[in-house]
Amino acid sequence: MQHRDKIILQKVISEIDIGFQMLGDAALEEFSSDEKLKRAISMTVINIGELIKNVTDDFRKSYPGVP
Repeated sequence: MQHRDKIILQKVISEIDIGFQMLGDAALEEFSSDEKLKRAISMTVINIGELIKNVTDDFRKSYPGVP
């Protein structure tokens, strides 16, 4: 794994942690009715998607089962 991939994966994990912190113990009903929370989590998911687009081709080839 290249250093670049490691940094990207660390950032992805950080975004996941942020998402969990924002969600806390919110129930589905609470999440569904909180527009700010929905948008914040959506932005976190977008950030993860943008990060993943930058992993190297070597990394992708090493893990062919991961879409």
